[in-house]
Amino acid sequence: MLRRTMVSLIAYSVFAGCSEGKGPTDPAAGVSGNWRLQTVNGVSLPFTMSGNGAVKTELTGEVITLIAPSGVNCVTTFRVTDGAKISTESVPDAGSYTIDGSTVRIKWTSDGSVTTVTVTGDTMTDADSEDGLTFVYRRE
Repeated sequence: MLRRTMVSLIAYSVFAGCSEGKGPTDPAAGVSGNWRLQTVNGVSLPFTMSGNGAVKTELTGEVITLIAPSGVNCVTTFRVTDGAKISTESVPDAGSYTIDGSTVRIKWTSDGSVTTVTVTGDTMTDADSEDGLTFVYRRE
């Protein structure tokens, strides 16, 4: 009897160890987390958004937090240089999201606009921005 129990335990351990890992069954759990902006058009931050003469606006950071099952918070930070005066600004936003495969659609509360991103592992890419820029985020 003891021998049969030991054989069963060994067999169970082998099969349990060889079973494939399953991802989360809830797609929202698979994209949840903090996503920090890494590059804009392949260029590391800060990214110059506009500049004419003595005034320059730079995107210095952005963190998008996807909260399962459908909540979004975002904070975008900028640095504005106006001659010798330098100031920083943080712009918060919120919204909701839906998932379709690897595509996440974020609807922003501030203006009702929709951002469509693609999630692959710990990389989130917004290649469909209205101004032709590509934003790449990494999950923290």
